Amino acid sequence: MRKENTIILLFIIITLTLGYLFYFSFIFTKNRCCRKIDQLFIKTIQIDQNKRNEETNTSYSIGSSIEISTDKPASNQRSSSKKYIIKNDYKTVIPNPDSLKHIYQTLLYHINPIKVTSLDSIFNSQLKSKKLNAKTAVRYTDNITHKSIVSLNDSSFIKTAYTTGIIKYGVHGEISLEAFVDLPVLLVLKAGKEKLFFILILWILTAVGFILGMKKTKQRRLTLNQDAVVKAEKTLIVNESNIYINDAIYLNTNKFLLIRNESTIPLTELLCKVLSLFLKRPNQIIPYDEIIDEIWGEIEVKGQERLTQTIKRLRNNLADCPEITIENVRGYGYKLIIKA
Repeated sequence: MRKENTIILLFIIITLTLGYLFYFSFIFTKNRCCRKIDQLFIKTIQIDQNKRNEETNTSYSIGSSIEISTDKPASNQRSSSKKYIIKNDYKTVIPNPDSLKHIYQTLLYHINPIKVTSLDSIFNSQLKSKKLNAKTAVRYTDNITHKSIVSLNDSSFIKTAYTTGIIKYGVHGEISLEAFVDLPVLLVLKAGKEKLFFILILWILTAVGFILGMKKTKQRRLTLNQDAVVKAEKTLIVNESNIYINDAIYLNTNKFLLIRNESTIPLTELLCKVLSLFLKRPNQIIPYDEIIDEIWGEIEVKGQERLTQTIKRLRNNLADCPEITIENVRGYGYKLIIKA
């Protein structure tokens, strides 16, 4: 029994450990998917910007100039690099390269504004290219007119889906963009299938080992009990007044005594009769009704209650004889076990 408890405890500990590993791996994979989605949405916006640039058929270029001071020798000439955006011979200095995308978006806002369905389509294609087949939506907000357009008219999806958060574009923040992506559990599991399925396989192997271990332990215990019972049955000798269990233990049915190592355990006539019935059929399950009929005959009421009280008293008397035990097979009957 102790070995079974140890196996159960180990299984619980391993299951909890693998469960925590699975949970944290799942969260890590989900966060990684979210970061990838954010990056792909930024890339989508850039692709859409380039596409709208081409559609306008307007040329832009970036250049640099060298400023040379003629008041100083050539060796002390100082150069400085500046970037420009040129549109139809009109130059605007860009102090920060990162602001280029905002200037593009401002110019395109007036010339060729974002088409939200087209942006959503590009975004969905980008996700599929990374094996993220998910339902998507994009919200476009014009911060000048305060009008908002969503590519998918599904408010419940917008509320539950993962969002990239609001991203503003334009020199004056004229445009706000936000993407929504459905991240079901199956998609996350598929994205992190190597780690997650490895943990799952470990748990399955643990479960199989637990089942086999419990089965082997139970079989071993049953074999030991059967060996002990068989050995006891071989030594059981019955004559007119005595039932010998082994050389040291026997039941005297005339004097209602159980003798063990020259010490006596007194029994009532009823208890002696019940014990005698069990000793004649050791290691056999005797049904409740059969015991009641054998001991009391046919009784109309409280037969089960009377049997329960009798077995309880018999067990108390057998407390000084651990070689003999009576087990209750719940819902069926009782069984006498003789240990060698």
